[in-house]
Amino acid sequence: MNLIFVWIEEYKKIRNFQTNFGSKYIIEFKEKQISVKPNNHFVEDFFEVDKSDINIHMSAIVGENGTGKSTLLDFILEYIQKGSFENGYITIFEDMGKLYIDTNIDVRIEDKSNIVSLKDESLDPILGNLVTIFFSNVFDVRYFDNKNRNIEVYENELKDFGNPRLKDLPSIMNITTNELLATYDNAAMVLDADSTNQIFFSNEYLDTLEIGKMLELPNKIFIKNGKQNINLSMLSEKFEKFINDFSFDDVANMYFNFQPDNELIDTLTLDILKNYCIEVAKVLRKYPDLHEDMVEEAFFYGSNDSDIIKIIYKGILKVLKLLQVKNLSEIKSKLNSIGEKYTTLLELTREIKIYKGLNETHYLINDEATSKFIKYYRENFYSQGLISLHWSDMSSGQLGLLNLFGRFYNALHEVEEDLLSSLNEMDLNEEYFEMEDDLEKFTVSDKLKDYNYLLLLDECDLYFHPQWQKDWLYYFLRLIEILFKGNVQVILTTHSPFVLSDFPNSNVTFLSKSSLTKNDLEGSIRTFGANINELFTNSFFISDGLMGKFAKNKINGFIKEFLNATPNEVDANKEKYKQFIDLIGEPLIKNKLLQIYNEKVVLASNNSIEYRIKYLESELNKIKNRSDKID
Repeated sequence: MNLIFVWIEEYKKIRNFQTNFGSKYIIEFKEKQISVKPNNHFVEDFFEVDKSDINIHMSAIVGENGTGKSTLLDFILEYIQKGSFENGYITIFEDMGKLYIDTNIDVRIEDKSNIVSLKDESLDPILGNLVTIFFSNVFDVRYFDNKNRNIEVYENELKDFGNPRLKDLPSIMNITTNELLATYDNAAMVLDADSTNQIFFSNEYLDTLEIGKMLELPNKIFIKNGKQNINLSMLSEKFEKFINDFSFDDVANMYFNFQPDNELIDTLTLDILKNYCIEVAKVLRKYPDLHEDMVEEAFFYGSNDSDIIKIIYKGILKVLKLLQVKNLSEIKSKLNSIGEKYTTLLELTREIKIYKGLNETHYLINDEATSKFIKYYRENFYSQGLISLHWSDMSSGQLGLLNLFGRFYNALHEVEEDLLSSLNEMDLNEEYFEMEDDLEKFTVSDKLKDYNYLLLLDECDLYFHPQWQKDWLYYFLRLIEILFKGNVQVILTTHSPFVLSDFPNSNVTFLSKSSLTKNDLEGSIRTFGANINELFTNSFFISDGLMGKFAKNKINGFIKEFLNATPNEVDANKEKYKQFIDLIGEPLIKNKLLQIYNEKVVLASNNSIEYRIKYLESELNKIKNRSDKID
């Protein structure tokens, strides 16, 4: 399912606007009639890189500042969220060759044989399985005004003003810098989350995506204890006191027979133990007559062992046997799985080497042990916030590039987690799924293939070096093929001709103040693989050439002075004139000025009448020779 056309009567700064997003059709709305024609330039699977099974559809929006590039993305986002507008609009989606038209105005359609009208109807056919992810690195200080916004209030706003034409709220993930700054308590938390996601992403896909060819990653990774995402509101005060009392013990030495060589590992071991106890408590609470305080009972009732995880596990089994619990086998399996998970994390924690740097900071060397620890933590514990990770030294461009990859990587993980959570809440038929693990693997993987993804990228190449502007789309397409399971559509805005050269004309919306849209092949240059200078001039509406205004004025001023100077004046200041001419990079201008400069210097440095006569005779002969050739 792809969005392939919009017409907007009025939305913010946009007036009477329409555009195609590049598909097998060319659509036009004129005089209240919609015409649909085949796009003879459409190439199937054009953006395929590694022959993936998923369908990727790409389109770009370019143009002058202030013409509405970002506004167009805002329109799409608001339409998905609300499903309607006061002013007129038309949206057309394509799926398996069939067109779905939604509008709030009366329109005529030339050929209705392949068209489904959704006017005033449910939007479930086009938006029901859509996941929209909005990304931007643009920073706007105004968003700090909303930094204390309560998430619960925000969710209530979505319910009140959400899309009434959908059964469920639209799945929208806003991972823009501005939105994250508004959602988190402070900017430091956004940086923590971004850095940690970047490291997780790089650790998993460094070799697969050959990220090392784009940038050199730092060898050091800073690590610090995170703010644990522990919710104790559902647990008893007695249990809360039980786990907090571990803070007064030498946990690693007393309960795991392990002596850390720095305080960070010591604190991490304590946090791991607390989280283990909470996870066990949550399992027990799901069964009748069982409660979280049994964890404390098991701690004192368990066997004598050097590992507290084994102590609590064996102690709980003893208690459950005494109570003759019916679900003993099921509970035992779950507790055993939790114990193995935490034991593995502790073992990996002991293997990593943590060094103390300046200002009491700790860091890891990016080696095999670190990679194993990061991978396992990401897969099993990231949501618990036990640690946060940071790069040692990264430029704004490097961070911008990794932010793009890292945020999408994390967004897909959240989509999977939300889906898994919703599936776990369903009453599922055990006749088909005997084991919970088999159920998760089957349903999550298969359900994700049914999703459609719309990725909206606003100036995603901001901060990128030109080399990265030229390369990032290739790597992003490869990332999509690796991470996503369903159909993916990408609509992006850009100011980069390097990015634009990866798109055919029919997949580009050109915006200017004089001409709102032009994305047909006729009357515009071919963008795909085009010369960068031509793209700058024609596709980004740059007037008065490609030379900077300061340089242009400076050179014009110099030429005026230089041409009016006598040979003797040029000779007297020849070093100054020659120095300026040598600075000019445009060869045509530079060579012409050098020719005039040499002529004036020659005339000034040879004052003898004889030399000047010979020079003028030589120039006269040149003119005669040219005249003879013409005759």
